[in-house]
Amino acid sequence: MKIMIVEDHESLRETMVEYLAKQGYSIISACNADEMDELLSKDEFQLLILDLQLPGEDGISIAKRLKNSKKNLRIIMLTARSGELDVLEGYKTGADIYLTKPATPELLAAAIERLSSRVVVNESNVIQFEIQSMTLQGQSLVHLTKLESVILKGLLEASGQMLPHTRLMDLAGMDSTPRGKANLEVQLTRLRKKLVSAGVPAPAIKAIRYRGYQLLSNISMI
Repeated sequence: MKIMIVEDHESLRETMVEYLAKQGYSIISACNADEMDELLSKDEFQLLILDLQLPGEDGISIAKRLKNSKKNLRIIMLTARSGELDVLEGYKTGADIYLTKPATPELLAAAIERLSSRVVVNESNVIQFEIQSMTLQGQSLVHLTKLESVILKGLLEASGQMLPHTRLMDLAGMDSTPRGKANLEVQLTRLRKKLVSAGVPAPAIKAIRYRGYQLLSNISMI
C-alpha cells in the first residue's frame, strides 16, 4: 500500500512518516497541495492522510478535487476541529475516516489497518484487493482476516500468481512441519470459500502438485 501524508507541521509529519515506515508501509510526505500534486503526477497512491488546515489550498478543497479524479483513493482526514458539523463536512468531502488531533501514530496505524483487509469483485469479475471500508453499489464485499490478506497478497505479487507451500507458510508465520502445512490448507480452504462466495469461479486457488498453490482469477491490487 502506497501512502502519502500531507501535513504542514514538520515535526508531526516526520513522526508519522517514521512510525508508519517502521510498520512496513511505503510512505511519502508533502507539506502543502503544490508538493502533493507534484508527487501525484509522478506516482499513484492508494491512501492519503490529509491535514484539514493547510497553507494555500485546504484539506476540504483537496479532498473534493481528488475524489472527483481518483475514485479509488482513500482519505484519512486529520484535524483539530472536533465539532459535529466539522466531522460531517469532512465525510461529505469523501473522507473515509476522520481523526481529531492530537492523533497518535498508533491510532493512525489502527485507522489504516481498518481500511485494509477487504476484497471487492466488480461486474467484470476482476477482483480488486482494496483499502476501503464501505460497500460499493453493484459490488460484493468480502471481509478477510489479516492472515488471509497476507496469503492473498503473497499470491497476487508472485510470478504467475503461484507460490510454493513453504513460501506461503513462511508468509503466514507457520512452521515448515506437517502440522504447519495442514494449518495452511485450512486457511486456503477458508480463503477459497470467501472468494467463491464473492463471485469468483471455483476453485479460485489451485493446489499444484509438488509445486505449491496458484491463484487462478484475474486480480488487480489497488
